Amino acid sequence: VALGLAMSTFIFVATFYRSGVVKFMATGLTIHSTTERNIDDAEWLDRNGDLIQVMVLQNYLFFGNANSVKNYVSTMFDNSEEVHNHNLTPLPKYLIIDMSLVTGIDTSAAEIFGDIVSLCYQKKCQIFLAGLTPHLKHIFNIAGINRSVDKKSKFSILFFSPRMESALMKAEDGLLKFVFKSEEREMLHVRERRMSMNDDGFHHACHLIDLKHGTKLTEKLEELRPYTKVVNLVAGESLFHHIDGSVNEERERGLFFIEHGIIRVERDPFSKTTRGRGSMRSQNGETRTLMGYGSLSNLNARTASLTSDMCQIKYSSQSYKHNVRIARIGSGWVVGALEGLSQIIDTGFYIAVTPVRLHHLPYNIISELEESNPALTLTLFKMMSLITARRQEATIAQLATLQNIMSSLSHIKQVKK
Repeated sequence: VALGLAMSTFIFVATFYRSGVVKFMATGLTIHSTTERNIDDAEWLDRNGDLIQVMVLQNYLFFGNANSVKNYVSTMFDNSEEVHNHNLTPLPKYLIIDMSLVTGIDTSAAEIFGDIVSLCYQKKCQIFLAGLTPHLKHIFNIAGINRSVDKKSKFSILFFSPRMESALMKAEDGLLKFVFKSEEREMLHVRERRMSMNDDGFHHACHLIDLKHGTKLTEKLEELRPYTKVVNLVAGESLFHHIDGSVNEERERGLFFIEHGIIRVERDPFSKTTRGRGSMRSQNGETRTLMGYGSLSNLNARTASLTSDMCQIKYSSQSYKHNVRIARIGSGWVVGALEGLSQIIDTGFYIAVTPVRLHHLPYNIISELEESNPALTLTLFKMMSLITARRQEATIAQLATLQNIMSSLSHIKQVKK
């Protein structure tokens, strides 16, 4: 009996070790957030996304496998060999460690993650821990691993994110702002357009659509110019909403051609036209899964605590209010294209990041043009369809990425840099 117990323990440990702690590894070149971005920003991220390193961990973390994670992270900053080899991955600016598949962690492993934070602090690399359950957060708290606003603290570069998606979004934002300096570049564009003596703002906006989307529609769309009016937004101002969040009824719906500036788009995740207003969410906005209830051996499918959560979601008349960033757009894009095609009111919040100038073409004018100038209207709808199609590419690619993460084999052998 003792021999059988020892052998079964040995087999279990060996099998557990072979399953590996690393589920998936990637960089910002191969995976990205679903946040819609300017063409220039997206192309720059496609070339420099390897400044973001991503690791998806799984299983239970203890001292041994956590130490292997630390050793691998240290190789990301190894600059001792072949320094001038341009084929080497650059030193990362952001490290994302997703722990949504981690079932547990002991305090010794949590302390090792403190060492990883120290290493990233020394190398000026920000680190995101994503997908932590309340239990994991509690263990990290015991180990003294908490976000700090003190710039002199090593934990100032540590961020906790509910999902890998939001961590990727923030890491990409950081690269664009501090490395690519996209906002500074756009402010130069703003100043150039404000100093222009020619009344060619609408023509310029259409020309940027051609330039960034590979179309040749400026000459035809120029006929719409007499029907448009200029809308200027200051930084922080919303296109369709007042400061208190109420809808600006004076702003007529329509197409808004962006001449210059950057706009971020947010929406309430519960404002959907498809099924799923509150699916997989509790009243406090957190995703509820069986992992939050512990082992299945102690769980009854019809237990009161489990069914009460589902009833709250099912019969609740109020949703948790939390806006989600879904886009960051600028010149070369048109606000309202999807709404114009689908005839479904866009409830998103369009907020200016920099000073923004737009050219507004109301929907009622488009309806009149359908009768008076159908050829021009057809050209306009071709442009709207193209931009709408481009908006779906990121979401489709992200779905493929999520499928790859879930179906990928674990890394058994050590991965070299």
